Amino acid sequence: MTTTYLAKWSAVECISDIVIVDCFSIKEELVRVKRMSTETDECTLIALDNVGYGTALNIGLEKVISLTDKGSQIDQDVIVLFGNIDVLPLQVSAQSLSHSEVPLLNIYERGKQRNPFLTAFQAHFLWVAKLASKYKSRILLYIWKAIYRFTKYIPSKGIYAAHGAMFGLRVSQLKLCTPIFDSRVFLYCEELFFARAIHRLGLKLAVSDIDVEHIGSVSTSQTIKKDRQVFFENWCISNNIFFGTDENKP
Repeated sequence: MTTTYLAKWSAVECISDIVIVDCFSIKEELVRVKRMSTETDECTLIALDNVGYGTALNIGLEKVISLTDKGSQIDQDVIVLFGNIDVLPLQVSAQSLSHSEVPLLNIYERGKQRNPFLTAFQAHFLWVAKLASKYKSRILLYIWKAIYRFTKYIPSKGIYAAHGAMFGLRVSQLKLCTPIFDSRVFLYCEELFFARAIHRLGLKLAVSDIDVEHIGSVSTSQTIKKDRQVFFENWCISNNIFFGTDENKP
């Protein structure tokens, strides 16, 4: 995280509050982030040990809800954006979505639009991913990846999941969904947990006017290149928890 991220979000006219959950790995990082958080009155900092992406998001969202419950002027229709810190705003404007719709952010990585993460048609093949993680089968994972790449070009009437770099929900929707993510999952599958949370409420993803750029300093692709085995093991653990096939499930 650099000062640039916070400064650019603070400069967005319709952004009223910023909550940073910093799962710092070294003390120097925490000191640096604390210094940055004092540069704007809109910022609240929560410092934690490295508890994982999903848990950190849950804690940040709980803080947002507490701000709306303590006499805050935040309207229930205000959209809360949450996700990675390495995301920069390109265009953030007021939305005209219905109360049953969730904004599908336009997330760009190296100029390419990454949303939707999964169409409604692609979601029919998630059983392949489920089997791949359950049996720790790389062959099934490759089959799932091939299906994913091919089916994204097939027109679909609906959207199942949004990209995990950043999500958006109205305050009123957020209160019904929270907690969204599973505390046992350290990383990966955030898209599926978010999709499950909104679909359980009968909400649907809809195209929005919110454009952001994911710099991707901690992207999944970089992790895979660095250590494929570590990625595969962690992906299987997260996937199994989502699908209910976790061997350590309490």
